Amino acid sequence: MKWRRWKKPFARPSKTNTLNIETPILYKLRQSGELCHETVAGESGLRFLYQSPLGRLILEIFCKKPIFSAMMGLYQNSRLSRRDIPSFIEALGIKMSEAQKSGKDFKSFNEFFARKLKPEARPIEADPSRLTLPADGRILALPVLEEKTELPVKGAKLNLKQIIQDSSLYPSFLGGSALIVRLSPMDYHRFHWCFDGTPSKARRIAGHYYSVNPIAFPTRPELWSENERQITILSSETLGKVLQIEVGATFVGKIIQSFAPEAPVSKGQEKGYFLFGASTVILIFEPKKISLDPDLVSNTKIGYETLDFMGAGFATHKRNLCT
Repeated sequence: MKWRRWKKPFARPSKTNTLNIETPILYKLRQSGELCHETVAGESGLRFLYQSPLGRLILEIFCKKPIFSAMMGLYQNSRLSRRDIPSFIEALGIKMSEAQKSGKDFKSFNEFFARKLKPEARPIEADPSRLTLPADGRILALPVLEEKTELPVKGAKLNLKQIIQDSSLYPSFLGGSALIVRLSPMDYHRFHWCFDGTPSKARRIAGHYYSVNPIAFPTRPELWSENERQITILSSETLGKVLQIEVGATFVGKIIQSFAPEAPVSKGQEKGYFLFGASTVILIFEPKKISLDPDLVSNTKIGYETLDFMGAGFATHKRNLCT
C-alpha cells in the first residue's frame, strides 16, 4: 500500500463553508496562528465515498460496518504490513525522532501506528490549575454545550444526548463545556488524562465506522453519535465529573484502554490508544467547572480547528479563577 501526499494548491474556503472536491481542509497552528491545509491519507478515496452517489452506496453497504475495519485490522497487525511503514512516514512527514523506536524496529503497521514517544516529546503543563490536552490533534472548543450544538465546521453537530446515551448522566452535562480533539493518521495515537481523578470502567457503545475527517461532515453531520465509542467518567474533587469519550472511525480496528478502573490517575498519564485510522477524543465538563482558552474558542467560532499536542494546556479550572 503506497501513501501519497496530497498536492492540490492552497485555496481559501468558500463563503458557504461547504466542502467540494477542490477545497482543502484548513486548520490553524496554535503556536503561530498560521492557516494550513491538512494532508489527508487516502483523500481521493474519502472524497469518493462521501461526495459521490456510488461512493456513498459502497460506504453504507460495506465501509461503515465493523467487519470492514476488523478486516483491515487483521492486515495491519500482520508482519506483512511492515512494508507500508516507510511510505506512510514519508508521505505524511511523521517525525520519527520523537518516537522511542525507529521505523524498522516495529513488527507490524499497528505497532508502529500506536508507537510510544519519548517523554520529552510531549511535556505536560505543570501548572496545577491547568487542564491538558488528552491527545495530539485538531481542536474544537465549545464553552456552552446545548442539547444539539451545531459547529461552524462543515455542518458538523454534537448531539449530547445521543453521544452519551445515558439519561441519568445527560442533565448534569447539559450547558457544560466540551473539547473535541480530532486525530489524523499522521498523529501520535495514544490518549491521556486531562486532569487528576479516579476513572470508572469504560462503557462501550456499539456503532458504525464513518470517517471523522471533515470530508464526512456534510453527509454525516452527527457522526460522533453514530460511530463506535467508549465513555469513561473521571471523578475529580476539583472538576466534578468529566466524560472522556474515544470515538472510532473508518479503518480503526480497536480502541484499547490501558488504564485500571477505580485507581487514581494523574494529569498526562496514559489512558489508552487507537489502532490504525483517524479517530477522535471528546471531553465533556459539567457547567461552570472550567474556562476554555480564548484562542481555541475564537478559532472554533470562525470555523477553524486548531492544531496542538498532548500535554499542552487548554483550560483553567474555575476554582483557581478570580471572581
